[in-house]
Amino acid sequence: MAYCPKCNGEIGQQVTVCAHCGYDFPPTQLRKGLPRDWNSWRSPVSILLCLIGTCFILLLDAQHFTHSLVFLFCWVTSLIIWLPELWRSRYGVPGRLAFFAALHLVLIAWVFLCLPGSYEHQTRYNKAWEDRHKTIEHTEIHNTE
Repeated sequence: MAYCPKCNGEIGQQVTVCAHCGYDFPPTQLRKGLPRDWNSWRSPVSILLCLIGTCFILLLDAQHFTHSLVFLFCWVTSLIIWLPELWRSRYGVPGRLAFFAALHLVLIAWVFLCLPGSYEHQTRYNKAWEDRHKTIEHTEIHNTE
């Protein structure tokens, strides 16, 4: 079993022209094994980045803006990793790739739209934390005198 390097379509071992896209290649360019997207590093790296970004967005330590930025970085990078694969499949995006691209774009847009609120919340929280810390320091200084 082999796959065309251009359209990733399944072809025979001895063919020199892809029946799906018409790509002309020498027999040495045939790939054996799994299709390109499963045989590459894209899947594990993309999944790892998505998990890291999702874990950061779920942290509940009031640093929403910072975690949102980490989430955006991870998910945008994951989408960028898949862009060459999406570009290469010019004859129709496979269903799984289209689903992941749509999921990435929806989540990235949602978190991006929530950034101003996250920034305001984090700023208020940090200000309250600093005020509380100053009050405690001020109380400790007056109690020691």
